[in-house]
Amino acid sequence: MLKIACILPDRALATQAESAFQEIDWNIFIDIGLLDEGVNTASRLIRQGFEIIISRGRTAAMIREAHPDISVVEIPTTVLDVLQSIEKAKIHGNIAVVAFTPMILGLEHFQSMFKPP
Repeated sequence: MLKIACILPDRALATQAESAFQEIDWNIFIDIGLLDEGVNTASRLIRQGFEIIISRGRTAAMIREAHPDISVVEIPTTVLDVLQSIEKAKIHGNIAVVAFTPMILGLEHFQSMFKPP
């Protein structure tokens, strides 16, 4: 059986992932790490025998660069994720979104969607 790990940027996302993986009965180890810390976490897990790493955005890209022989599965961030964050924050003024390409596909449509009438 393959050893799979998921590296997420914070405890809140890790808790969500734990719940999701339990629902589908997948045995995936979850750890925390963002950017360089995520690469360090991946390196440690690879030394422990993990063969597949799941992560998000730039952290996934950095892990892939540091460990080209390991399978890295990227969790995409969608425009819906951004819209839900805006709704949750109740933002009604100017909005800036910072993302690494191709982290959020379709982001270029935001300007026209939120332009005042």
